[in-house]
Amino acid sequence: MTQNHVTADADAIRVIQETAVKASRAAVLPVEGEVGHVVRIAHPDGSVTCQVLDPNPRLHEFSTLGALIAFTRNAIEGRHGEANPVVWLGEHSVSVVVNDETRRDVGILSLQVTPQFEALQTRATATWRSQTDMIRLLRLDLADTLPGDSTDLLARMRNVRFKSAADGHGNVQHGKESMGRSINAEVLGVDTLPDDVTLAVRVYAVPDLRTTQNIRCALDIAVEEQQFRLVPRPMACADALAAVGDEIGKILADELECPIYRGTM
Repeated sequence: MTQNHVTADADAIRVIQETAVKASRAAVLPVEGEVGHVVRIAHPDGSVTCQVLDPNPRLHEFSTLGALIAFTRNAIEGRHGEANPVVWLGEHSVSVVVNDETRRDVGILSLQVTPQFEALQTRATATWRSQTDMIRLLRLDLADTLPGDSTDLLARMRNVRFKSAADGHGNVQHGKESMGRSINAEVLGVDTLPDDVTLAVRVYAVPDLRTTQNIRCALDIAVEEQQFRLVPRPMACADALAAVGDEIGKILADELECPIYRGTM
């Protein structure tokens, strides 16, 4: 019995302690008609105070480089409440942090590549294709990237003619007979095709980033299979990305007076 009384007394003391702690804490009161970041706090002494909380962090998404620059200028001038912006320039996005200390509000411009550049970067153009499919690739999938006189190149492609002839031969020996055929293949008009084709490719699908980069590709022909492929030269796509990145970096440096870093946040 004595042990039970001790347990009961200990439980009661714990409840009293918890109640006292809760009573000493401030309580947040619901406020009707106020914006979400304004609260009223009831203190243990009976007083009530009003407190403005920091707004939730915001993510701004831009569709043009010009919009990101305008937003960053406003941040530099303190129009977004803080004046400590930092810009990050990466391969896939340009980001601006409104205040590099709190890092709450962020603006992002996504750098999506164009379908033409993606086809070259992923080497989708390097798969072997029939003559008809190669002409379609040049005329449609890589539209607006061909050299100035693109109709001349397409005409040369259409004029290519494949020719093959089968030659038979026999080999007769005592107790064994074999027959074989060999294919002599040649292509007519191939001497009019260039070994390399330099494409003028727009890298990013951003409305105000319309400059193009030259990407040199090898035009390869498999005579016996009667197929073609277009293979970007090593580092051609990487060099194009680096060049357009330098272009964006120069625009940002000319337009903004704030730190600009290459990389991601």
